[in-house]
Amino acid sequence: ASVHHMRAQMGNYARGQHSVLHVQGNTSAMTQFLPADIASFQTGHADVRVVLEECWSEDAVRKVRSGEVDLAVIVEGPDVGGLHAVGYRHDQLAAVMCKDDELGARSPLAFADVLERDLVGLEGSSTLTRLLEAHAAQLMRPMALRVQVRSFEAVCRAVEARLGIGVLPLAAARSFADALGLRVQPLTDPWALRAMLLCTRHEPEPASALGRLVAHLKALAD
Repeated sequence: ASVHHMRAQMGNYARGQHSVLHVQGNTSAMTQFLPADIASFQTGHADVRVVLEECWSEDAVRKVRSGEVDLAVIVEGPDVGGLHAVGYRHDQLAAVMCKDDELGARSPLAFADVLERDLVGLEGSSTLTRLLEAHAAQLMRPMALRVQVRSFEAVCRAVEARLGIGVLPLAAARSFADALGLRVQPLTDPWALRAMLLCTRHEPEPASALGRLVAHLKALAD
């Protein structure tokens, strides 16, 4: 693996790309806006090659600490103590259901309303599933997680099959809604608006490749 990595690095130098940055983004960021934001950076920085990979937030933080990756793009929640963390974008959680579901008639819609139904969610190690479980516990309500999958698209397809209600980031859910005949309704709970963070081991030098990438992503923060 080390030899393969070294060959890849040498190939980058041969193409005139003198810096290689390894970036891991959580599923929400990867589904919604991170690839486009990275692409816009690459347009003006031909000397930098960005290698982008999807990862759960906790795993991405661990890899930044160990030096395996240069930058983690995560949803707030994991412990980032000792790391350099700055704000990036936000995402809004929303309920995903079939268009004819009677739950869609409720407005505003809170997470407590969704707990009345079977849920479709991501696997238990995901930041989103743990967040939902924690808030269900605060409400002292059971969370009937009927189906667990590994991707936002799989959640939406299970909802389409009427196996339950999903809770996903708003923009990601809307990207599947029309094709699958789904309704997407934002949750009104204050915690449903989540902040994202850019995490590095140390504050990067502004002129470095990593410093330029972090500055570019910060400038796109909403």
